[in-house]
Formats: sequence, structure tokens, C-alpha cells
Amino acid sequence: MIKNNNELKSVQNKLKELSIALEKHRDKEVQSDVLSQMNKDSLKSYIQEFEQEIKQYLDLKQGKACIINIENIDRLHELLIKSRIAFKISQEELGKKLGVSQQQVQRWESSNYETITWSKMLDVFEALGITIPLSHVVIKQPEFLIVTEYKIDSILNANEIIKGRKKLMVIGEN
Repeated sequence: MIKNNNELKSVQNKLKELSIALEKHRDKEVQSDVLSQMNKDSLKSYIQEFEQEIKQYLDLKQGKACIINIENIDRLHELLIKSRIAFKISQEELGKKLGVSQQQVQRWESSNYETITWSKMLDVFEALGITIPLSHVVIKQPEFLIVTEYKIDSILNANEIIKGRKKLMVIGEN
């Protein structure tokens, strides 16, 4: 996700480089080579991804209608960043509203708000004028694993179950 104009320029430059590389690749006559085809497909995939990111960022900046849908709490950072862009608030302006520097806002966004405290995140929501209506909260019942022997398969299975518990709470409408 592109978060500011500097990142936009960087992605646009990368897109140009990839497009040039794809054109050079098309000029080669070795079309049947599997490795060559994989390289071409990879370039096309990156080009498509970058084009979508650029379009999304420019649409947000231009105030075109957008829906910011978050399926779980792990994606709150997208809501904050996309809202800031859509409301045409710079990182510097947001920093002033929060009493922090532009660099601090940039660091938060670069880390997808993983380094921010919960109370400061609530301040960001308030500064952006965002409210999230809670229609319902789903809390999944934890499953406990009873293991009498500690074999590697049991430990790996327990690890998979723990990974599945990361999403204990889902906020939003279904």
C-alpha cells in the first residue's frame, strides 16, 4: 500500500523499470523456455500489483468514492492510512493534531501502526474523525490441547492451533 507521495514516486519508478524489463524480455525470441516464461509472468504480476497500488492511492487522493473494509482488527492500520489520504490530511498535519512530529507519523505508518500505543491510536482515530460502529463482536471459544506425550507432531499441531487463535476477535458486520 502506498502511504505518501514519496512512496508513490518510488513505486512509479519501479513500475517504469519493470515495464522496460518486460519489453526487453518480449524482444527475446526464446518463448518456449520455461524459466523465461516464469520471469515474464513474474514481471507482469509485479506490474499489475504496482498499477493497482498507484490507482488506489491516486483515487484516495482525488477523493473518489472508496470503501475501506476491514475484516478484522489486524487491518486497522489500513483504515487509518487510507482515511488520512482520503481526507487529504498530510502526515505533518496529522502530527500537529496529535502533538507529534511528521516523522513520528511516518514511522507509525511505515510499521503499519504496530509501534503505537492503544491510547495514541485512539487519538489518531479521533484526529481523523473516524468512528467504528460495533454491530457485534465475535469471541471464539478457545480450544485446549491435552497432550500426554511430547512428540514433535504434537508440538507442531499445538503451534498450528496457537496460530489459529491469533484472530480471537472480529469486529464489523457480516
